[in-house]
Amino acid sequence: MKQLEVKSGYTLGYFCLGEVYAGAGQKEKALEYLKKVSDYRDRVNLKKHEDMPGQLEGKEDAMAFYGVILPILQESKPSNGKTETIAAETALALVGIFKRNQKVQFWGDLDAQNKVKNEIDDHLYDEVMPKVKITEEQMNGIIDKVMRVAQSRSAQ
Repeated sequence: MKQLEVKSGYTLGYFCLGEVYAGAGQKEKALEYLKKVSDYRDRVNLKKHEDMPGQLEGKEDAMAFYGVILPILQESKPSNGKTETIAAETALALVGIFKRNQKVQFWGDLDAQNKVKNEIDDHLYDEVMPKVKITEEQMNGIIDKVMRVAQSRSAQ
């Protein structure tokens, strides 16, 4: 959220500079700064994320999961050096797990939640661990964080 506030401040500054340059008759310089404002507005409105892999574009839940998975995977070195790809593939797989187990009152049903946790654990063990040597503690951290993110996103 802090990053959004900082970018909002820059955007206001760019807008003001654009107006100043326009008032001074420096059309090209004004357009340069006003384009930055427009680009930022588009990123916010269209929910574009520069730091996300392309396969996650438009998949908000997967992007949220990626944001918690990637830092944990980066603690370990993947055998093929493709941490971002592994994190993105994992995020997409976890979205699939949640969709397969979707039900009314999911967050009030501990059995349903435990089933999802077990499926995530199985996925991490079978699909991620052969590529990235993560510990059981890191796996549990991913599961806990993904569950919190999913619950938070379901309340929106």
